[in-house]
Parts: sequence; C-alpha cells; structure tokens
Amino acid sequence: MKVLKKALVGLAMGLAAASANATLYNFSFTDQGYTFTATMDIVFTGQNVAITVTNTSPNQANEPAITGFGLSTTGAITGASGIAWNPDISTSWTVLVNQDLDGVTIEFGAEGDNGGKGGLYASGVDGAFAGPPQYFGPHTLTATLTGTIGDVIVSGSNNQCGQTALCSPFMRVQNWGPNGGSLKLVGTPGVPPSDIPEPATLALLGLALAGIGFARRRR
Repeated sequence: MKVLKKALVGLAMGLAAASANATLYNFSFTDQGYTFTATMDIVFTGQNVAITVTNTSPNQANEPAITGFGLSTTGAITGASGIAWNPDISTSWTVLVNQDLDGVTIEFGAEGDNGGKGGLYASGVDGAFAGPPQYFGPHTLTATLTGTIGDVIVSGSNNQCGQTALCSPFMRVQNWGPNGGSLKLVGTPGVPPSDIPEPATLALLGLALAGIGFARRRR
C-alpha cells in the first residue's frame, strides 16, 4: 500500500507540473485621430502553438485590419505542420517559417494582401473597410512546430517597428488612418507568463488524487 501511495503521489506531482506556457501581448497605436488596439495570446504546449489574435480597435472612419503577425523565439523553429484556423480563414492566409525578415522566425500573413484585403477586423465596427474578404472577431491559429522553440523574444516598447531592428512579437496593420496606410507594431506583455494545466492533465491529476484518498481509507 505504501508503494502504491508513493506512486500515486509521484503521478500527481508530475501531472501538476505538465502545463502550457501562455502570454498575452497588447498592441496600441494612436495617430491623426485614429486608434488601433489588439491582443495576441500565445500558448506553447510542447511543440504545439496556439495563437489567438483579436482586433479590439474602436469604431472609426477607416477600420484598421490586421493583415499579418509574427514572433521570434530564442530557439530555432524549422517548420510548421497541421496548421488550422478557428474560425477557418486558411484559404486567405499563409505561414512563413524561418524567414530572415527583421529576425522574425515565424510569420503569418494574408495572401495577396492589398490594403487590408483578407484582414482581421474588430467585432461590431461599421466604418469603411478594405476590399473583401473581411473577417471579424478573434481568430485562433494552431500548428505543430519542428525545431527548438525556446522563449518568445520581446524586443521593445509598444510602438512602431523600425525598418531593420528586431520586432517581436509584431502585427501588420492595413487600412490605417485617413489615407489607408500601413503599420508594423511591436507588442508588450499584458500579463506575466503563466502555467495553465491542460484539461487532460487536470483529469488525470484528479484520478491520481482520488487514488491517494482511496489508499488512505484502506489503511
């Protein structure tokens, strides 16, 4: 019985340690009376990544569209497979991996982007939009990465990216301002990285703890 109890305790501790690393990043820029705000939630679970992008910009004359986003890590990502979107926009967006673009390791962007075409807009806005297709509300991309991942590099303050400087994590914005211009912005962490137990981990942890309780009752 003691052996069983020790095994269950070890299982519970190991399962409690299994988690996903998540960080929320904020993006914000205001100029010429126009405002762009957005969030990017990045969750790594082993070699899997889930990135939720949400345009939270207010209602305005021209509605800014997210047409690309990306990040750099301290590792060396060499590929991505099993790429999926929820809601699905896979026919409008592509993924570039290991691109030598401002040091970016992985980048996601709208295909044939033209002034916000295929962009992600804020929910509930009704200003002027770029050409279709248009997508609204939060969108989540999931993929399995190859290579080493490491930690997300946070390169600077929440502002426009320079032309050559490392910019991570970043968002590309189109249909911006009175002339429908473009921006590339760097985000800042909204909350510290956190360990989030996965649902399957929580279920197994519950079983392990129940087993410990049963072992105690049997003594």
